[in-house]
Amino acid sequence: MNQSASEITVTPARDYGNEVGQGWPVVVAPVPGELLSSWLHRLAMANGIPPQYFGRVLDVAGADWSAKLDRNLPGRVLSLLVERTRLPAEEIDGLALRISRKLGSDFA
Repeated sequence: MNQSASEITVTPARDYGNEVGQGWPVVVAPVPGELLSSWLHRLAMANGIPPQYFGRVLDVAGADWSAKLDRNLPGRVLSLLVERTRLPAEEIDGLALRISRKLGSDFA
């Protein structure tokens, strides 16, 4: 198929959050003993998002966003993950290195 540049239509991408609604299209179950960052990377890839950009979906800044969450999972991120994956908070929280957070709390 040959098309000139004037024949190609480009449609701007929609915001991911608005596109998928309250839940993500694909939810992967954590593997026993899996670290939070590993699960988040698998979750990102399953939903077609490169892991390096998934931190933006979670509203966590920085190149090492997943390692930060391994050490300290803010309640707002935990709440978002529970809402979007519909997995129990205790199951998600148990993937982090420390289990002393409550839903709604932020970085210490």
